[in-house]
Amino acid sequence: MSLCGRRARAVAMAGAMALAWLWAGTSSAQTSQKPAFARLAVSENSVVYIQIEGGELRAAMSAEGLQTAAPVRMTAESAYVIASPEFTLPIPAERLPAGVTAIKATLTLMQIPPSTLRSEWPPRISGRFRIFRTDDRKVEWQYASSGEVLTGANAEEAPSIMLPNLDKVNARLAAAVSGGTLRVNLGVNAGGALLAGVRKAGHMVQVKMVVTDASGAVIASKVGTLSDFGFS
Repeated sequence: MSLCGRRARAVAMAGAMALAWLWAGTSSAQTSQKPAFARLAVSENSVVYIQIEGGELRAAMSAEGLQTAAPVRMTAESAYVIASPEFTLPIPAERLPAGVTAIKATLTLMQIPPSTLRSEWPPRISGRFRIFRTDDRKVEWQYASSGEVLTGANAEEAPSIMLPNLDKVNARLAAAVSGGTLRVNLGVNAGGALLAGVRKAGHMVQVKMVVTDASGAVIASKVGTLSDFGFS
């Protein structure tokens, strides 16, 4: 083998060893963190407890239940971020809000890199949620929301992410004119939590926005999904 060939092989082996070292360091960062806890406030009577440890997530209706809860394996998105697949929160039917048939969640744990000024902060957990509800006509609705909190050191005192209360929905419409352009923002608050989207029978809910002048004459209109109007 020529000198160039030996050098190329040495570089390749060094590169492979470096990648293996980086992968090992990433895996260690993902799985060696202390237990991180959070709570999901579903309603006044229902709270789901969350524990993440060693790259596994457990959810239960009590702090004690976390010990026997089936683990959900999380996957790495980076050296300091792991995420769960979407899973159904283990809430008994009798403790779900009225009309709600299931709540699904996707949770992400973000650790603070040790080199940052905020390295003493606990990990942050963020969640995306889908609430399934059936109306009187047996039509299924889906309500999406999200939230995040810093995790706690124990289940009983961990911070809570508030999920939407679909019995307390309020819409807020804000408008501003800039440079001859009318900008509209539509926000929907559900008991202190913002909705991020609504589906009816699998389809995004459509909104029709109409702009009128002082006399009531229509000067502009638009039809689109809630997100088209700054829905948040």
